[in-house]
Amino acid sequence: RRATVTQPDGAMFGAFLRSLIHSDPRAVFDLSQVRRSLEVQSVTLACRNASRSGLDGVEAALAAMREVARAMPEGRGDAERGHAFDRADVKFHQAIALAGGNRVLVFLFEAMESALLEGFERSRRFHVRSRETLLSVCEEHGEVLNHVRARDERAAAEAVLSLIARSEANLRASMGIT
Repeated sequence: RRATVTQPDGAMFGAFLRSLIHSDPRAVFDLSQVRRSLEVQSVTLACRNASRSGLDGVEAALAAMREVARAMPEGRGDAERGHAFDRADVKFHQAIALAGGNRVLVFLFEAMESALLEGFERSRRFHVRSRETLLSVCEEHGEVLNHVRARDERAAAEAVLSLIARSEANLRASMGIT
């Protein structure tokens, strides 16, 4: 038989991150620290390099988030829709990385997908993910997109760091850490 070479897909790295988070719940904060750097680099590159189609991809991911948020029952959460929202949220961040044009960042965001989903789920564990809450999160993501469209690197970085800070605050609350 001949050996075949396949394109790496990040599954091993993703499995490592999931294992780390499951063995040490506080490892989500380590992931969050790494994410800060990656997200800032990602939005900076998107501000510099995003094409119209790249921006359309980010807009489509945001539209998917809004669609799920609007389908959430008013005044209460729904676990299935909450998971769908989290998946759309991760796709938004992947689309930003893709719009930036750096293949390594795209690979890392794809590899981190399951760990990010775990972190998002934990950060919202004790929050009622109501329609209003999710629409507010969509607006925050919309600010990131607007800054990327305007090619405003500093504002885009600040907006994405604000998203991560909110997520970290929710994680701390869900874990009883002050």
